[in-house]
Amino acid sequence: GTPQLGLGETTLALTAAMVMVTPCSLLRNMRDLGIASVVGSLASAVAVGAIGAAMVAAPVLEDKVRPDLLNWESWTSATAIICFTFGGHVTFPSIIQVMHEPQKFPSVLLWSFSLVSGLYILFSSACYHVFGSHTRSNVLENMPSGVLSAVAVAAVTVHVIIAFALFLNPVFFLIETELGIEVTGMQSSSQVSLRVLTRALVVATLWTVAVTFPFFGNLMSLLGGSAGIPVIIILPLAMDWKLHRDDMSFVWKAVYTMLIAGAAALAAVVTVQEGTEMVALAWRRVYPTATGPDPSSLRLH
Repeated sequence: GTPQLGLGETTLALTAAMVMVTPCSLLRNMRDLGIASVVGSLASAVAVGAIGAAMVAAPVLEDKVRPDLLNWESWTSATAIICFTFGGHVTFPSIIQVMHEPQKFPSVLLWSFSLVSGLYILFSSACYHVFGSHTRSNVLENMPSGVLSAVAVAAVTVHVIIAFALFLNPVFFLIETELGIEVTGMQSSSQVSLRVLTRALVVATLWTVAVTFPFFGNLMSLLGGSAGIPVIIILPLAMDWKLHRDDMSFVWKAVYTMLIAGAAALAAVVTVQEGTEMVALAWRRVYPTATGPDPSSLRLH
């Protein structure tokens, strides 16, 4: 019931894990990661540029079909992915802690989310305009092999490695605080060794889960619906209501109520649908010859 990796794939996965350990071990806190995030942003820009150039050079697909405005077969997975892209809340306290002017964080957050949302809309629209219904979930799969494809993959890899260290930094902070490792000042040689060992063990654990857990992609979609939507939509609205309820008008309270109720309903639908599909896939893996539900039939149509 677990993925079987070939020797080459295992070696590649182990190499990737070792590469992941490097930024996680060297970049101690968000101040260090601030520099790395610039590199990650540049890498993302390079990837988008390479994909854009490939789209411009791509031949017009004669069988390109205009995609449906709402594809019911994949909307739950898409919802989970969209929520994940805005799920950096775990890093916010650490970022505020190292800011020179933390009072400007709300403004920075608003501009950042607005910019990211605009880029997502523009880029996804461009992809569907060029590839139509042939657009893959990972648009890199639409690119022909060549220099542009290699550049895009390399840039995305750099971005993922840095983002991995960024998202794990709060976890490292909590673990190292419990172990008595200095997290802000100078560290002794023994503390440096313990820090590197601890972070390597965390990365190794995550790597093991990722390569051995069956249906890992479905699990991520399930978590995106069951945890991502509440954390990204419901909790911020509820906390803002709690903090400013005395100053909120009836209209805003009604808007917040509708948004929270809608997000809760969406989370429930995504969780049930992705969970049901995951169970069906597991059933087929364990009992391949038995008659069971077709996972694709479990999605809304």
